[in-house]
Amino acid sequence: MGGLRIAVLGPLRAWRGERELDTGPAQRRAVLAALALRSGRVATAEDLVRDVWGAEPSASAPAALRNHVSRLRAALEPEPSAPRALLSRAGGYALHLEDGALDLAEAQRLRAEAEAAEARGEAEAALRLTGRALGLWQGVPLTGVPGDGAQRHRDRLTEYRLALTEARLELELRLGRHAPAVAELTALADEHPLRERLRELQMLALYRCGRQGEALAAFAGARAVLAEELGVDPGAGLARLHQRILTADPALDADLAGAAGAVGSVGAVGPLGPVGGAGPVGGACSVGGAGSVGGEGRESGARPVEGDRQIWPRPAQLPPDVPDFTARTEDVAALLRALGGGGHEPRTAPVAPTAPTAPTATTAPVAPTAPTAPTVWTVHGMGGVGKTTLAVHAAHTARERFPDGQLYADLRGAGAEAADPYDVQEVFLRALGVASEHIPADRAERTALYRSRLAGRTLLVLLDNAAGTEQVSPLLPGTPGCAVLITSRAPLACLPTTGRTALEPLSEAEATGLLERIAGAERCRRDPDATRDLVRASGMLPLAVRIIGSRLAARPRWSTVFLAERLEDRRRRLGELETGSLAVEPVFDLGYSALEPDHARAFRLLAIPEVPDLSVAAAAAVLECGPRAAEAVLDELAHAGLLEPAEPGRYRYHDLLRLFARHRTLEADSSPERQGVLSRIARFHLAGTAAAVHAEWPHSRLRRAVDPTTGSTGPAFTDEARAQQWVINELPAMLAVAAQILDHPYRPVSAEDTATLAGLLALLTAYPDLSVPWSALGAAARTLTEVGERHGDRAAVMYGCAVEAIACAQTGRHEQARTLARRAHEVPPPPGPDMSHRMLHVRGLVAGRRPDGLTEALTHNRRARDLSRAAGDISMAARCALELAPAHLALGRPDEALEAARDALDGCREAESPAGVVVAQRSLAEALAALGRHDEARTEYRAALELCEARGLRTQHARTLLSRAAALAGTDRPGEAEDFAALALAAAVRLGDAPGEERARTLLARATGGAAPTES
Repeated sequence: MGGLRIAVLGPLRAWRGERELDTGPAQRRAVLAALALRSGRVATAEDLVRDVWGAEPSASAPAALRNHVSRLRAALEPEPSAPRALLSRAGGYALHLEDGALDLAEAQRLRAEAEAAEARGEAEAALRLTGRALGLWQGVPLTGVPGDGAQRHRDRLTEYRLALTEARLELELRLGRHAPAVAELTALADEHPLRERLRELQMLALYRCGRQGEALAAFAGARAVLAEELGVDPGAGLARLHQRILTADPALDADLAGAAGAVGSVGAVGPLGPVGGAGPVGGACSVGGAGSVGGEGRESGARPVEGDRQIWPRPAQLPPDVPDFTARTEDVAALLRALGGGGHEPRTAPVAPTAPTAPTATTAPVAPTAPTAPTVWTVHGMGGVGKTTLAVHAAHTARERFPDGQLYADLRGAGAEAADPYDVQEVFLRALGVASEHIPADRAERTALYRSRLAGRTLLVLLDNAAGTEQVSPLLPGTPGCAVLITSRAPLACLPTTGRTALEPLSEAEATGLLERIAGAERCRRDPDATRDLVRASGMLPLAVRIIGSRLAARPRWSTVFLAERLEDRRRRLGELETGSLAVEPVFDLGYSALEPDHARAFRLLAIPEVPDLSVAAAAAVLECGPRAAEAVLDELAHAGLLEPAEPGRYRYHDLLRLFARHRTLEADSSPERQGVLSRIARFHLAGTAAAVHAEWPHSRLRRAVDPTTGSTGPAFTDEARAQQWVINELPAMLAVAAQILDHPYRPVSAEDTATLAGLLALLTAYPDLSVPWSALGAAARTLTEVGERHGDRAAVMYGCAVEAIACAQTGRHEQARTLARRAHEVPPPPGPDMSHRMLHVRGLVAGRRPDGLTEALTHNRRARDLSRAAGDISMAARCALELAPAHLALGRPDEALEAARDALDGCREAESPAGVVVAQRSLAEALAALGRHDEARTEYRAALELCEARGLRTQHARTLLSRAAALAGTDRPGEAEDFAALALAAAVRLGDAPGEERARTLLARATGGAAPTES
């Protein structure tokens, strides 16, 4: 890497060899800092944008990031075309440096050598190495580097420097150099008045200099500050040192090396050694303490004595670990980090940060203050997801960190009869050596005895299958040292915890790995398709995967193909997921049987629509209640582990839980009640889509034609952005419900359903600012046409043919589209408003997508526009006008395109459609650009983009950026063309617009003179 070196412990600087490199403007330096401090790990583009531009970056941030990376590569690499340091990786970038090339890494190495020297008793060497580490600081870390990520690093590096300074001063005192250290310690303690460790060192240095009164005054000042600022008393270490100074403890003046003991790592043991550690270790008792009754010293059962401490039983109650534990690597690591402090003093020096992540519940402690609370970690998730297996595995892995034992209880929280926590206390107390006759009957006294017995011990408590916060609270220790792992179907949101793990089903790869571990890898790999079917049938639920694997393991002659065929029938799948004592259905039934009747009914009915997820409003429509009542029901079902929260305000079923709910609804709910669910949610979608179209085309007659109740039902959108987002959020559910109604094997399609779906599909094609999955929409429209023909419903046939025609045109099936559009136009007029001009517009729309159909498109759309104007349908007239300018432009007639675009703009303004105005402005700009009038085109593009941003029209914003990039391609402004293409690409990626993304990549490649990029 050509001797590349980077410094972050002061102003950000970079060198290659002895030559300092130009790291560019502030934002570019922020990108470099974020990469350097990741120590070679990949930083995703999203992480870098968030670090540099904050939580709400501008739309241009991704493009700016790519530009900064490109310029940094040119500055840092000897050969930018063959980079060796700043590399692109899938989804992001990584900066690789040689050992010692980052000053922070060098400081960490020196401190590690210092700790090793301390462990060997070489205090002078440790002091010298720590001083060299501190000498690498050249001021405030990352001086002048902007961004949230840089500030987080700056704070942590400053904290690390202070911790190293503490370590150096501890070594100074250990070596008897208290007189020179007094002034520095006094200044640091005053600068950091809440840092009790510095105050301890200052008091010790003052005392050893014969300044006892000043040492006591320093304590009084510290106590006053802590009381005023935090409302707390000094910690145990500071209080003990104060008492020893008051009594002139001779040990404070003893041989300094002996008094200090082995310092070890930074802050592992203070400079006073085991100062004030007179209390017994490992569960020993004093009068009125753990194990005493009534404060009279009567021990609950005589215990053997070893030296000066009593020996209590060491329970080992953990259930056995599974030998085939698979996956969950990150979850296990998080639990082990949380349990890592069990029985150990906290380190006072933080590990220097290597990634710009915000502090989390598992972040190592960085302050010298000893913990005052036990470690409490919850693992929550649906039944069968593997909560107990994970917790037991982590507990066994960490058991050596808890030498005083491990307690376990199944709290039976998922069922109707949860365990009484005070009964569990009694069981735990007996396991801890308390005789039954000495366990108080009073709950408060029993809790006090339980917590007293745990005080001073290093013990792990595993509470499995908890019902709620009230059940586990009495079982929590009251002092640090112990750790508690809790599993629950509910998240226990009100429980104060060290951290939480929300456990989800396995990924497909992880589930396959577990199945191979149980059933045999060779057997599973013999037919990978069948194995994949088995894993998908399990819903990636660990319990279901284990059952499938166990069935295969117990039946060597069964092939994976045979079992996959048995599981293919969804009606019998739950029955197949059972072997021996393992079964999925009883696990689900535990939570279901504990529900109130209304909640149980909601659980059953909400599972009927086969949708990816449900919004609160959709659930309210299904349950025929208000949104607040629906949300309360959904929250209760999620609390019971029977629903999974998705995006805010949305919930989803696991596949197997949906099957379970459907089995129950067949048993408990009548056929009319079940059939009514799909009709209600379809009407909800129709009303919402009609309201959304009204928000963008307030004069549209289509919405009233297909939904006469518009205005009395459905949401009331205050702006186009909210309407657009509603349709985007609900679109997958709309198409799923439509397909379910039209293709249901047992439920007949009613005339009401046919009318609802005809209107819904027609509105979706009329919605101008939406990326529609045309294949799915076309399939639904085709089935709607068939149903309309059977029922003699001319409106359904007309709308079905029109929607399928548009879908075919969008997917390149032009002849089929042309035939369908003609048929839609020629259907005998159904009852209701005349839609002939709209069907003529559909013919023009379809023709305009055909390479040889532009002239035909002009003819149909002109005629449709004129008929619409004559009928007073200004919204439809504006839509038809919008199709004329692109057709003229494609035919090489920019002057006529310009005139048509101006006409369309006037029509869209009259129709009060912001989306239509944007489309017209874009057509106007394209025509001006084609005429070489680039300044005027730029003005129109700017106006269109400003309107998109003001009204939240995300899809039109992306398309306008794309149009602008295309207009600039081939001009004498390649840099501007590149910028707009990059912005268009980022916008298309966010929208999931694959065609737009492909076109943006092509334009970006043209602008940069290279291949189209494969990553955004």
